[in-house]
Amino acid sequence: MAIDDSQVAQYLADHPDFLTRHAELLEVLSIPHDTTGSSLIERQVSMLQQEIRQQRALLEEYRTVASENQQILERMHRVQLEMVQSESLQELLDRVSQRLSEQFGCRQVSLVLIDGDGLPEHPVLRAPKDEQARTELAALTAITEPLCGRLSKRRRELLFGDASDQVQSAVCTPLDTQVAMGVLALGSDSEDQFHPGMGTLFLSLMAQTLGHCLAQQMPEALQQQA
Repeated sequence: MAIDDSQVAQYLADHPDFLTRHAELLEVLSIPHDTTGSSLIERQVSMLQQEIRQQRALLEEYRTVASENQQILERMHRVQLEMVQSESLQELLDRVSQRLSEQFGCRQVSLVLIDGDGLPEHPVLRAPKDEQARTELAALTAITEPLCGRLSKRRRELLFGDASDQVQSAVCTPLDTQVAMGVLALGSDSEDQFHPGMGTLFLSLMAQTLGHCLAQQMPEALQQQA
């Protein structure tokens, strides 16, 4: 029975040490040479070198990403320290607004609380104005992963109020619902800044810290308003 090229190739692939065990065949095999006259061994070395270069490039990419993540983590840690050290709700909201705007380069920072009635006015702070809005906000506090990308007009209005027309893309993440019912939202005038494939771990951690800081500052702020 005749054996075709594919069967020979498959056999050699299944037995990569075949030429090692039958080195005498190298004397009779016709192995093509390139313009540099490289031998079979040189070809193998060249392939290994190419693989090493690819692995090194991949490793360098991992190092770059790790370095960037470390820088982000350090900046977010400083923001969290500032939030924890805030001595009033006003100071907490000021720092959240300024630092998150700087960190993410976004136009709008919004904190929407279900139980925000009675709190002092602040550009960052919002509360639902009717029962339907409260229900919609409650649904957002129940999401397990932050929402990223282009939101519906209704959701933009819920999260950013009068500034919703300026928001082309956004990210929204719930606070820690065990301490505060609400969401933290960032809005951008760029359609591409916030997108479904972006990483949101640091923002989620930030929202959890913010929820605990709010739980400490809100009772005193409500007393002062009373």
